[in-house]
This record gives sequence, structure tokens and C-alpha cells, in this order.
Amino acid sequence: MQPGRVSLYCDMCGVEFSRALSDLKKSRSGHRFCSKKCKDNASKIDGIPGINKSIKSGKYVNYRAKFTDEELVCARCGYKEFTSSVAIHHKDEDRTNNRKETNLIPLCHNCHNALHNKLWFLSDLDKKFQSYSIIAGAVCV
Repeated sequence: MQPGRVSLYCDMCGVEFSRALSDLKKSRSGHRFCSKKCKDNASKIDGIPGINKSIKSGKYVNYRAKFTDEELVCARCGYKEFTSSVAIHHKDEDRTNNRKETNLIPLCHNCHNALHNKLWFLSDLDKKFQSYSIIAGAVCV
């Protein structure tokens, strides 16, 4: 083992790996993963409970786990190529209201940022769906 490094075991897959001592304090959850893939898998439905933490409430919540990969499609533009690029937005902006049916909506990062910057509004979605259907894979406007 190199100086300044420590041997660890991945909390997801159990593989042994090494990390710099200075990197050990960077984990917010206290879990250690050998790769980004293992960290992402731990955040999913059947992964490790308590990985995602709601900032305001302090309770651990995994919003993405409420959606299957097939449901992680941007509700505005239809983007679905990489599910990791689809965020979950709270319609009422209340992170404690996690009812998928009434308050959570998947949006790609472009549409999500545009929404928070008030370049479009959730009420625009209803108008858009009434006039035409979304084409899967469309580019964000």
C-alpha cells in the first residue's frame, strides 16, 4: 500500500480498493464505493438506504427511486438518453411532499434549470400537451 492511502471495501459490491486518506472525509453518507457505478446503484431502489439526503428536512429521501428507468423521461422535452441526466422536480417546491402522483415530475437538467430560472412555467406543460404530443428524444427548447 502506498503511503497516505488506506484499503477499504466497497459498501455496494464488496470489492477491495484504496483511497487517499484526505478523500475519506468527503463522503456525506459515510459509505465508501469503489466506483461511480456502485455509488449510483446504491442510490437506486434496491441499493443502500440513506444515501440521498433531503437538504431542508434532514431526512433521507431518494426521489429517483420512485421512478423506474422507463419513467425517467423529461416531461417537457422528452429527453431520455441518459437517465442520470434527468432530475426530479417538486412541483410545489416542497421537498417534504414526495408524492409521485401529485408532486414529482422528471425533467432533464436543461429544462429543470430553465424552470428554476423562470424561462418557462409548469402551467406551460398543460398547454404544450393540448397542442401536440412530445416526440421522444427531442432537443430542449
